[in-house]
Amino acid sequence: MRILLFISLSFFGTSIHVQAQLPVAKFDNIFNLKDGIYSSYTELLTNNLAFPNCLLIVSANKDAVNKDELNYCVIGNESNIIPFGAALYATVEKGKLSVYYKKSLINVYSKGTLCTFIYTTDIYKNQWYYPNTYAPAYGPTLVPGTTHLNRTTKRSKFKSFVCVLDIETGEINKLSKDDLSKSIARDSVLYKNFIKVKPGKKDKNLFEFIAEFNTRNPKYLPVIEAAFVTEEE
Repeated sequence: MRILLFISLSFFGTSIHVQAQLPVAKFDNIFNLKDGIYSSYTELLTNNLAFPNCLLIVSANKDAVNKDELNYCVIGNESNIIPFGAALYATVEKGKLSVYYKKSLINVYSKGTLCTFIYTTDIYKNQWYYPNTYAPAYGPTLVPGTTHLNRTTKRSKFKSFVCVLDIETGEINKLSKDDLSKSIARDSVLYKNFIKVKPGKKDKNLFEFIAEFNTRNPKYLPVIEAAFVTEEE
C-alpha cells in the first residue's frame, strides 16, 4: 500500500509542472506601462494598477487638479462618468506617463531608475494684489483703477523646475545636488565622482550623472502580460 501511494504522489508531482512567470523589462523610454490610473507608487512599481484601461477626466488646465473632485471613465465607454474618489499617484494615457505632483499632472519626459520631468508654477498665484498699487519688485503690476494684472513687465509670472522621480524609492525632489546625492549614493563607484563636482548655476552637469546612473543601475518592472509556462519534467 505504501509503495502504491508513493508511486501515485511521484506521478502527480513530476509529470507536469505549471509555473507562473512574470517577465520583466528595463524601465526606460520604450517600456510599456499599462494605460490607466495608478493610485500608489507600489502600483507603478509592479505595473499592476487599480484602474486599468481607465481615463481620468480633468480640465484642460492640468496645473490645477483637485483630486477630490475628479471623475473617470473606462476607455471605450466615455459616456459613463464615475466619481474617482481614490488616491492619485500617476496616469498613463496611450503609453505616456504623467505623475501627480503639487496638484498638477505632469508628463514625464525621461524614464529610467531616475525619471525627470519639468514642474512649472505660477509664482504669483498666491500673492494678493490691490487696485492702484505698484510693486515692480514683485512681478506684474495692476492696471490703475482695476484688478487686472499688467503683463507687459519683462519678468515672467511662471517658473519652471526640473524634478526627479526615483523609481527605487518613489520620492520626488527638485533637481539639486543635495537631493540627487541620496540616489547616486547607491552607486559607490559613481558617487566618488559625484561628490567632487561643483554644481553649476543651473546644475546642468547633474543630468550627466542621472544618465550614467540609469545606465549602470537599470530598474526592471513587470511587463504588461504574465506568461504561464508549461514544462515537462
